[in-house]
Amino acid sequence: VFGVNIKFNQSVSWVFDELVEKFCTDVEARRLINLYKSRIIDMFVITQSNNIRTLIFAIKRFAELYNVVYKRCIKIGKEKEYFEDLFYEIALNVFSFSLHWKKYNFYRELKDFEEYWLFDNEYFNKIPDYKYIDMSYIKVRKPINSYICNLEITDNDIEKIVSGYCKFKDDDVSNVVNKVRYLMLQDDDYAKENLDRVLKEIERDEYK
Repeated sequence: VFGVNIKFNQSVSWVFDELVEKFCTDVEARRLINLYKSRIIDMFVITQSNNIRTLIFAIKRFAELYNVVYKRCIKIGKEKEYFEDLFYEIALNVFSFSLHWKKYNFYRELKDFEEYWLFDNEYFNKIPDYKYIDMSYIKVRKPINSYICNLEITDNDIEKIVSGYCKFKDDDVSNVVNKVRYLMLQDDDYAKENLDRVLKEIERDEYK
């Protein structure tokens, strides 16, 4: 048609479910990706990427990492308790760094287990819309990044990632602080009921 320009702009949100189903065969890994779907799509929006091949690449890397890390986390204990939280961080790491790797084909050299924020001005020189402000920074780890680039990760790396995350969660007191603040905002009768529940949780050592 002369005189008419047509622009085709694909969107990852339209094909997300189909690609996850196709390239992530493990049911549990697929469930985790779907839990994080909105955050992953936000990353593509923030970085102004609609590259379907990048999405496929990231899905495959996440599925592979799930398999190798899961074997380390199947023990009963802290690894199992924190497993889903740990994989939330790993998922954000995998998808955000895959976007970076496919766009720039290099990554900042890190120390052995240094973490850094990916969505800073050095990489994506654009302040996101306010609704995406919580996605401005993504914490990433060198072993995960290295795996994305060369498909190599050692048992020692996996051990450090898992044990390091468990230690971080054990040392984190924000959960306790938030529960206390929540109690202080309630009326007396309701607060007393909740306080009884909190005391029982303390007895069970749920606050570590």
